[in-house]
This record gives sequence, structure tokens and C-alpha cells, in this order.
Amino acid sequence: MTAEPFLGSAAIAAGALTRAQLRSARFTQVFRDVYVDASAVPDLTLRSRAAHLLLPEDGALCGYSAARLHGADCAPESAPAELIASRGTVAKRRGPIVRQAALAPAEIELVQGCRVTTPFRTAWDLGRRLRLTEAVVAIDGLCRIGGFEPRALLGGPPGARGCRHLAKAVPLANPLAESAMETRFRLLLHFAGLPEPVLQHPVVDEHGMCVARFDFAYPHARLGIEYDGADHFDDERSRRDRARDLQVGDLGWLTLRFTRDDYYRRPRATAAVIERRLQERTRVENDAVVINSPM
Repeated sequence: MTAEPFLGSAAIAAGALTRAQLRSARFTQVFRDVYVDASAVPDLTLRSRAAHLLLPEDGALCGYSAARLHGADCAPESAPAELIASRGTVAKRRGPIVRQAALAPAEIELVQGCRVTTPFRTAWDLGRRLRLTEAVVAIDGLCRIGGFEPRALLGGPPGARGCRHLAKAVPLANPLAESAMETRFRLLLHFAGLPEPVLQHPVVDEHGMCVARFDFAYPHARLGIEYDGADHFDDERSRRDRARDLQVGDLGWLTLRFTRDDYYRRPRATAAVIERRLQERTRVENDAVVINSPM
């Protein structure tokens, strides 16, 4: 057996397993009649692929399941698998979420061997029902993958449930954010009343060479902000980050670095630090302009 989910009834019918073997510690039951090798990691990808085995003919994986298979990093690992079909009811406990809606053929793609809603349809679905910040996170990630503008989502059926909520999320979206946490961090600044930063801003040296690219920047104040994920904490990456900060510092830029803890544990303090530094840097840059102005 492989680490791919399989239907227990099919394995028994084919003579590959006995009922006793299926119920042994070798296998884990994911959903009713759906099993996987016990060594498999029980993550959202696995649950989604398991749910795919239960799809009706007109169904597809949707929501966070579709987003995960498309490669968007917006889904929490604990999210349940979701599928959509024109006929169906909400599954019993431990089963995938089943949503009832008709899908056009153009709204379904084959990804990693699974029928899933397209990035556009997935963004339209998630943008209508998730809380505002997470709706924007999903829209950013799926727009990046699907190559469409957020405002295109507003062209859906006007009477669909959640369209007013979607209309609030779309203006906040910016697919230039390169990760879910970058979107969350950008929205932290927005809701704190700070000016909209420039995303993925390049810094060039005196020769016109790009020496850095900030996640967020206030170019008028030469203030750059970086969100550092877990990959920034190994010794080599930390060394490169410090060297880069010194290099852009020589060009007059100040770098502020923040982490996941800054967002989740101290959001107000984080926003206050950025606001204070932005005000300080703006004054410094304005004073420099005055000093360098011809008399």
C-alpha cells in the first residue's frame, strides 16, 4: 500500500486486504470507508485527497481544500476538507464539509489528479464567507496563483450569499504580497491607520543595481519593513540579513524586522513602533530636503 488514501471497500473487493488487516494498526481511517497508511501525515492535503474519493460525478474539492492543492498558503492546517456538488447534504461528524451549489465546467480544474474549483472560483467562495482578514489572505494568494485581478471577483452573481462581505474584502487585496503572513501584516498596518506601504520595493545603489527588496516600504521616509518567517532564523540566513541591512543602511535606509510573534502576540505595540519610526524618518528626510535645497 502507498501513502495515498484509498477506499477500504474497494481494497477488500479486489482482494488486496482483508477486513481484519484494514482495521489493524497499519491503517488510519480518514473518513467512512476511506483509509490511509498509518505513517501518512494527517494534514489538510491528505484529508482533501481522501475527500476526493467521495466526490459525486459533478463534484469538486473547494474552499481551503482547493486552495491547498493549488498551492496557496492561506489554509490553516486544521481546516476540514471541503467538497462542493449540485446535490448533497452536510456530512456527518468526521466527514468532509459538503457544500451544495452547481458548478460550471469552466469552474473545475484537475490538479494533482484531483478535481478542484479553479483559483477564481475558490477565491470567490472563500472571499464571501471567511472573516475579513482571512478573506483577503485567500484572495491575495489565489489571485497570485490564478493571475487575475481581485476586482474581477466582483463580477459574480450579485445576489449570491456573502457578496457584500466580498465587496469589503476585494479593495483590501493586493496580490503583490508573497505570503499569507505578509498579507496579514499589511492589514495590521491598514487597520492601525498607517499609510499604505509599497510592496516588494527595490532598493538600488549608486550604480543602479538592486541590492535589496523590501516586503513593505515607505520610500519617502526610506523606511523598509521585513516580515521574517521561520526560514530567516538559521545562521546563514541571519548572516545574510544582517549584511543586507548594513548595505541598505549605507544607502540611507532603515530596516525594521518583525516575526510571527510580533503579529499575533503584540500587534498594537508592533503597529506603534512602525508609526513612531515612520514619523521620525519622515522628519529626518524632510529636514534633509530643506538643508540640501538651494538658497
